[in-house]
Amino acid sequence: MTDRLYNDPGLVQFYDIENEGGVDFDYCVGFAKDAGSVLDLGCGTGQLAAALADRRSVTGVDPAPAMLDIARRRAGGQRVDWVEADARNVRLGRRFDLVLLTGHAFQVFLTPEDRQAVLATIAAHLAPDGRFIFDTRNPVAQEWLEWTPERRNGCSVIPNWAR
Repeated sequence: MTDRLYNDPGLVQFYDIENEGGVDFDYCVGFAKDAGSVLDLGCGTGQLAAALADRRSVTGVDPAPAMLDIARRRAGGQRVDWVEADARNVRLGRRFDLVLLTGHAFQVFLTPEDRQAVLATIAAHLAPDGRFIFDTRNPVAQEWLEWTPERRNGCSVIPNWAR
C-alpha cells in the first residue's frame, strides 16, 4: 500500500478522527454478537476489532504498519491478534464465524483480479455457517464534497487530497 494516509504516522491520526464510531460501527458490533471468532480484514487502526475482542477471538489484518501500531496501543488492542498482511493473499490457516471488511476497505480493490483475490481470501477464512459483512461508500451521496479543511474535525494535519 503506498497511500501516505495509511502509512505516515502523522497522517494516521486524521484517519481515526474522521472515522470514529457511528451507526455503521454500532451495526457491526450488533451483527457480531453471536460470533465466537471474527476476522477483521483491513482493520486499520483497530477500533472495531478491539471493541469486539472482549467476548470472542478476534484477528485484525491490515497492510499498513502505522495503522497497526495504533491498533496495538488502543484500549482492548492487547486482546486482538494483529497481522500485517494484504487481504488479497493472506492465509491464516483457520476459519472464522464472522469476516468483516468495513471502513470502505473494499474500495481499494480496483481491478477484477484484486476483487477476486480478496473474495478468495474471505472464502478461505469463512466457517461453513459463517457470515461476511462489508460496506462501501455510495457515490450518489457525494461525501467527498464535505472533505474540506473547514470540516477537518480538529485534525492538525490535512492531507493534500483534502485541501
